Amino acid sequence: MKTKRLQFKKFTSSAVIGLILLTAGIISCKTEKTLPVITTAAVTEVSYTTAVSGGEITNDGGATVIARGVCWSMKENPTISNSKSFDGDGIGTFESSLSGLITGQTYYIRAYATNSAGIAYGSQDSFITIQSGVPALIITTVTNIAQTSVVLSSSVTESNGESVNERGFCFSLSPHPTILDGIVSIGSGTGVFTTTLSGLRNSTPYYVKAYAKNYLGTGYGTEVTFKTL
Repeated sequence: MKTKRLQFKKFTSSAVIGLILLTAGIISCKTEKTLPVITTAAVTEVSYTTAVSGGEITNDGGATVIARGVCWSMKENPTISNSKSFDGDGIGTFESSLSGLITGQTYYIRAYATNSAGIAYGSQDSFITIQSGVPALIITTVTNIAQTSVVLSSSVTESNGESVNERGFCFSLSPHPTILDGIVSIGSGTGVFTTTLSGLRNSTPYYVKAYAKNYLGTGYGTEVTFKTL
């Protein structure tokens, strides 16, 4: 009888150990962490130096997503070691703003999500920023024509991605004036600007154009002509 009792205890102990191991295996499988599942949103609102993208995290991989956003570079397959945004945590959709870009350049972008298992990336997308150019202006308005003076008005309607550091009017007795002819400078920036051009010859035709400069060069408005009284 004693031998049977010992065998019964041994069998029971083995069964318990097996059950423990089986339970541990099941728990281990249930708690195994994987990378998040993420997709990259289409790039929109592309400008000279900015753009908008984002992504969607549909599965956190069994671990909380602690960081998400997009990363970008002028080389393919960007990572978080390149430029990146931080757009919160958790699953779901998110929007990302990209800034500090260079005009007229191709960029590659991927959404990313980080959990305790590592970093997951969405598919790669690409876009090209708008190429900057010289400023754009409207046609010059000529009013209050007198014997030796006239009032000129124009507007810089678009900086085209670069700061306007000078604007004004250029004029000449010959067609197609440029800034190498007579000029009157009126500040900087975009918007309307007006001046009184004086010291002119009476009863004389003049040709005039508005101009605006940025570091890329000089933009001109449409040429107009007038004759002093």
